[in-house]
Amino acid sequence: MELQRILKEYFLPHRWQQCEKELADFLLIKRTSRVTARALFYIGEALFFQNKYETALLKFLTAQDMYPMQSAEWAQYCLAELANFSKQRK
Repeated sequence: MELQRILKEYFLPHRWQQCEKELADFLLIKRTSRVTARALFYIGEALFFQNKYETALLKFLTAQDMYPMQSAEWAQYCLAELANFSKQRK
């Protein structure tokens, strides 16, 4: 229920910074491995939309055991953005 509330109040309206904080606070309490992985996945998305691609990638990799297809897809997005950023710096 709490995860759904956070998603409704912060994720859906694209309040990425607050969403990231709320989800991190949510994870301060021990959760099941599936709920933890789901929250980490959402943190990864919130980080991605804040252009924090390296940190987002780590969250997706952490969530990949429970959400392999979704995490792999978002990890590819992160890697593509990091590659683009690297090219722009040269």
